[in-house]
Amino acid sequence: MNVISDLRIISIRAEKCNFEWNVNYSGNIEHNHDLSFSVNILINTEDDHKGIIRLGCNVNEEDDSEYPFAISLVMMGEFYTSDKPFEEYVVNAISLLFPYLRTYVSTLTSMSGVEPLIIPAINIYELLEQNSTNNVEGTE
Repeated sequence: MNVISDLRIISIRAEKCNFEWNVNYSGNIEHNHDLSFSVNILINTEDDHKGIIRLGCNVNEEDDSEYPFAISLVMMGEFYTSDKPFEEYVVNAISLLFPYLRTYVSTLTSMSGVEPLIIPAINIYELLEQNSTNNVEGTE
């Protein structure tokens, strides 16, 4: 029995990142943060074994003095599989990409003069269910 996945990472990178310090914030830096996630799945129309996942995270996106900072981040992962279409590996691809997003946010916050923000684990199936409308697109 072969337990090694055929899913291969071609590349992972931060596609977009924005950190904004809230100069109007006057509360405690150690704060409960408002987190939201998005996922966009792109499957190559010429080769269904190739795909791209864009995993987005917004931290404290409300423009409000309630939060010390805001982050908007999109991590992009390009993947390839040789045995089955990429669509069958979407959950695995998101699971591979998520730790990169968590590490990026943790590092970014620690280097910005605040306690590192450790994003908790998420349920990938619920994330996909919440983002199920129009999240699968074709790409060349």
